[in-house]
Amino acid sequence: SFPTLSGFRLARLRGFRRVFRHPAGIFFTRGIARRETNEVSSLSVEECEGGSFLVSTFEIAREELPTFFEREEEFHVVSAPVEELDGSDAGAGLLCLASTDAAYLAKHGRDKFDHLYGAHGLSTVWG
Repeated sequence: SFPTLSGFRLARLRGFRRVFRHPAGIFFTRGIARRETNEVSSLSVEECEGGSFLVSTFEIAREELPTFFEREEEFHVVSAPVEELDGSDAGAGLLCLASTDAAYLAKHGRDKFDHLYGAHGLSTVWG
C-alpha cells in the first residue's frame, strides 16, 4: 500500500500495547469482513504502562500520506518515538491509536459513519 516504501526495518515501541478491538470500515469495503461470524476486528494500539512490542518502520513519500490517512480513517494518528532493537533512538513514526466514536463523528460526520458502519448493522466503532 506504499509504492515508494524504503528503509524497512524492525524497531521497538514502548508504552503501548496492540489490541484487536474495533471493526474497520475498509474491511467491509474490500469484502474481507464476515459480519455473520463477527470476523470484523481490526488491530489498534493503546497506551499501556510497561507495554512494548516490535513494530515495522519505513519511510514513504509525503505524497502517499493522504492515502494512508484515508485507509486508516478511524484511528487517532500520532507521532511516537521508537527505538532500535539495541535500545538506541530510532526517531519517531506514525502510530494508529485507538480513538473514540465522538472523535470519528467530529472528523468524518454521521453520513460517512452510517455508510461504512451503520450499513453493516454496527452502531459503534470504538464501543
